[in-house]
Amino acid sequence: MKKIWVVLITFLITVGLVGGGGYYYLNSKFNDDKATLNKQISDLNSQIDALKNPASSSSTTSTTATVDPTSDWKTYTNAKYGVSFKYPKTWAIDDDTYSAKNIDEMITVNQQNVNFDRGIKLIGEDTNKKVYVDLTTITDYAGVEGTEEDVAAIKSVYTNKSVGTASKLWLPPSNAGIMAEVPPTYFETSDGKYRGIVTFSNIGQDYNASLDCMIILTDNTSIFQLRAHDVSDKGNEYFEGATADNFEIAATNYQNYLKGLTLTSTTETIIKDYAETFKYLALSVKNI
Repeated sequence: MKKIWVVLITFLITVGLVGGGGYYYLNSKFNDDKATLNKQISDLNSQIDALKNPASSSSTTSTTATVDPTSDWKTYTNAKYGVSFKYPKTWAIDDDTYSAKNIDEMITVNQQNVNFDRGIKLIGEDTNKKVYVDLTTITDYAGVEGTEEDVAAIKSVYTNKSVGTASKLWLPPSNAGIMAEVPPTYFETSDGKYRGIVTFSNIGQDYNASLDCMIILTDNTSIFQLRAHDVSDKGNEYFEGATADNFEIAATNYQNYLKGLTLTSTTETIIKDYAETFKYLALSVKNI
């Protein structure tokens, strides 16, 4: 009798195991088949959508190749400062003596005679528009009164990778005093070795209707300054008809307008030029 119970129990256990295994196998196969079927349905729906909207399908399935806007630009190299950058092929280097030969120019800074390499002056397709590129070193400013804070500020930008205290920079030889407090934006080259700021400002203490795009970069040794000068598209509107009595009001209104400019503003040609040209010129700066 005892043997019968053992056999019976063994039989029941075996049946349970076989049945459970079979159920698990069939259930897994069912889930796999279901997942496969759902994928096929999804693929068919995608194909149907693609047939209905071929343009949309093409844009989502194809990748857009990255175009280098500077691929056909010329390259300028300055051996003295060990730096190179690109500029548009339709631009020319001004044939001024110091520009062509990179001869140091003696300028006066706070009644001190100081030598600076003025780099080059570029002339665009519109010959009325000129872009100045100046090159200096940190040591060029040693002992030059009035430049200590600005040099420290641009060095801080390099170290901290942020604008920091560099809200207004007056670095010869550009001598572009930022009269309006247009908030600067942090900027760095594609390889991260040159870092600095870009900003827009009116130039001159008379609040005239001109506008400057200033990009100042440093690798903590040399300083690269790009200054593009143009007439403000909106500036003349603020000064038209201004008299001695209301000139200060016009100047204040213009200054407030400038404070609102950003790198994406659409009211100024020079900012469009920045987006299309100046930015890529500065991004191409490299040590050689």
